Amino acid sequence: MNNEVLNDNYVSKISHIVGKVHNVSFEVFFDDIKIFELENSMIVLMSMRDGTGNMSAVLLGAKDLETKNTIKNINLNDKYLITGNIPFDLDYVYEGLRERIKDDKKIKKEMLKNKVLFVKAIQKIEHKRNGV
Repeated sequence: MNNEVLNDNYVSKISHIVGKVHNVSFEVFFDDIKIFELENSMIVLMSMRDGTGNMSAVLLGAKDLETKNTIKNINLNDKYLITGNIPFDLDYVYEGLRERIKDDKKIKKEMLKNKVLFVKAIQKIEHKRNGV
């Protein structure tokens, strides 16, 4: 996973996205984070929102220090620039997650919003202070 987000990316609004979109970026806050640790990998399911709507984000990563640090540094009170791809088929995403997690009690379709972003990069947006 890449933590470097290009600064010149166009920032989209969640409500403006229709269908399948590649390399889309949003400025969001996270409302909920669920972590699933597998043998050699981690799946992080996040609920995110901007001023226009909400959606889910899925981060797939190796169970390594980089992925763990990325997850550990996500704070629900901070704003993030997040980039990734939105597949067209929500059922395909859900079935793929269910197959990997293999526990119907832990993963439910309702956890996914109407859209899902597969995360390529995530970066905290520094708050600007007035007069500094």
